[in-house]
Formats: sequence, structure tokens, C-alpha cells
Amino acid sequence: MLIKICPNLDFSDATKNYLLAMENLASAARNGDHAVIADIQTLETLSELNDLGLSARALFKTLKRKWTQLSSLESIVSKKIIAGEFNEIKKIKNQHGEEIHVPISMFDSRELSQKTKLILEDVGDELIYQLITDWFLKKKKGINNFSNLYNCNSVHGGGQRTGFVYKTIERKERCLTLCIVDTDKKYPTCDFGPTAEKVREAHISGTPLNQPFYLEVHEVENLIPISIYRLTYAKHPNDSALKAAYESLEFLEENSAIKFFDSKKGVSCLQINLTATDERRRDYWSPLVDTIHTKKDCNHKVCNQASCKNQMIKNWPKPAETKAEITAIRDGEQFEFNISPWLSNEWERIGQKILNWCLRYDSIST
Repeated sequence: MLIKICPNLDFSDATKNYLLAMENLASAARNGDHAVIADIQTLETLSELNDLGLSARALFKTLKRKWTQLSSLESIVSKKIIAGEFNEIKKIKNQHGEEIHVPISMFDSRELSQKTKLILEDVGDELIYQLITDWFLKKKKGINNFSNLYNCNSVHGGGQRTGFVYKTIERKERCLTLCIVDTDKKYPTCDFGPTAEKVREAHISGTPLNQPFYLEVHEVENLIPISIYRLTYAKHPNDSALKAAYESLEFLEENSAIKFFDSKKGVSCLQINLTATDERRRDYWSPLVDTIHTKKDCNHKVCNQASCKNQMIKNWPKPAETKAEITAIRDGEQFEFNISPWLSNEWERIGQKILNWCLRYDSIST
């Protein structure tokens, strides 16, 4: 995160011992855990403050030399920490976004200055979020050298245990924490699923050092652009099952229904047939199923089997290969793929959030 040291701190006042906090912030900057900045005068004072260790003074001297470059990072985030003489942690909103005012004494503990914890339901999904953040920096901020601008400590939530993991960290640790969860929405007006609901219940309102973030889609796989799914399909042109699955995704993308599609399980007959208990889900998916021109395993309009598991829309059968395509895109020189307008909006929302919480600059050698 961007951490800005408040100007006009009196480092000569022996009754206000800022030294340990400054040492810890210097360490965070040196290690590339956060982006620490200050005004020129403050950096000048810190670089010449004999009570600080040699490495901390050298670090602040380097920050002063790179002041123009590093201070420009304020323009790419909408949230930052202001470390100063405050009595309590407080969130302040202004025309530029949000500031979290943190008493400088809280940085006496290394806990708060360690890298942000990013809790994900499955830590294996980190790859997708990295792609989104890379895209956000390149396409929305015009930054091409983006690989070293964000950093975090990814934490495995464990699916439905994510709420418990978030609650434990929030209550027992004093660190910056962002928790991203699927909403498990199955249609636009659907309520939160159990995992997102447990995270919402676990969150202590008014604790700006921690934040839950809810995806506006069924699951993280819904955030993968159809153009990347197409790369997987193109490698198996004779696979009729994959062709049917891909054509279904294309149709759902055109109707924005891909936001709520369960790519792991597909859509089964029992979810939309005469026995379906969730009428809103049935009303949303039934006409989509009717329109998709692929072979159906059942006729949901007459089926009255409460246990009918016949697939009406196939699941995506090659998730591992699709993730491999994402890795190839991130590792390659050509960072180009198409993205739909609705997904662009969601990626921008996610990319900004991750950058706000995980901003850093390169580890600084002095």
C-alpha cells in the first residue's frame, strides 16, 4: 500500500519517539513490501537523523533522490495510509479517494508494515488476479513495466473456511488485509452465497486496515475473457464436446449471462425443471437454455425428476489448460487479448482494489 509519512513531524522532540516506526517503514520500503513516500523536507530530515540506523538513513536518502518518480505513485491509487500524529485509526474520504489516518506509533510494531495479506478462497486463483492487475496497470494507467508495482502475501482461505480465516486474521493480527471472495450469484438478483455471507458476518465494520471485497460474478473463473477460452478451444479443433462447451460460453458472453455461469458444473436439468425450488433461477436460465443450439440431455419443460442431473449447458472441460494460457500471456512479450465492456468494468474495479492494497516499488538497494 502507499504509506505517506505526514509532514511537520518533530523528530527532535525526545518525548515523541518516532525512531522505531521510521526504522520499520524504512525496512518495508527497502524490502519492497509497501511504497513509502514523504515530502522532500521530511526525507531530508530523516536521511540526516543520527539517531536512525545507517541503513534507514541511506534508504531515506535514496527516496529523496527518487522523489519525483516515487511521489507520482499517488496518481495511480485511490487509497493510501497517512502515518502521523493521530489519536486513532480513521478513514477519511476526499475527492481523490480514501485516506487511512494511522497513529505513527502503530508502526512501532513490524506487523503493520509487513506486506499486505491477500486472502483468496483458493490461492491457486492468484494467477487470474495477477493478470487482471497487470491489465489494469497497462490499459488503464499506461504503465508497461508493471510486474514490480504490487506485492502481497497470498493466504489460502480454503473455500467455505475463508470467513473463518479472515475473522482470525482480523481479530488476532494487526496487519493490512484484503479478502476477495466469490458471491456465488446464480442470476442477477441472487443473494450472496454462504462463503461471501460468512466473510460479511466476520468483518468488523469500522476497521479500515482490513476489507472484504465481493466479486460481482458467480466465481473467479467468470472473470476469464472469452478470448482466452478461445485459445484453449483452438488447440482442439476436432473435440466436439469442447466445441459445444465453447459455443455455449460465446452465447452466454453475448447475453452477459456468463457472469453467473458455473463453469465447473454447468447447468443441470434439476435446477430449471418442473421441480426447481428457486423460481428466479429457473426463470433466468430456462430461456437461455432454450436458445443455446447444442444437444440437450433432457427436456426441462416436461421433466419432473427432482434428482435429474442431465446437463443442459455443459461445464468447461479444460480449466487447467485455460490457466496455462493465462500463464503464457503473462510470461510472453505480447500482452494482448480482447475483453468485453462488462468485464472491462469489473477488471478495472478489481485491479484498482488490488493496487490500492498491494502497491509497492522495487526493493531499494542503498
